[in-house]
Amino acid sequence: MDGLTTSPSSAVAEPAFVPLSILPDPVDQPLPSIAVAAQGGSGVMTIEVGPDLRLRIPGDVAVERAVVLVQALRGAS
Repeated sequence: MDGLTTSPSSAVAEPAFVPLSILPDPVDQPLPSIAVAAQGGSGVMTIEVGPDLRLRIPGDVAVERAVVLVQALRGAS
């Protein structure tokens, strides 16, 4: 039974928040069609990733960064 318990000093504490940084791809790579369509907009872009997840991205964020974030959340490559 002793092997199943862990002391507080040996437990690994996980952070409540993990910062995420997405850098834009180099300029010479083509953009996905969704990024091209959204480049002319302003304000807030709302993206529905799944039935229970919506992202609201401010208009001053580069569309490329939003696309990469959505792809990362969906597990797309």
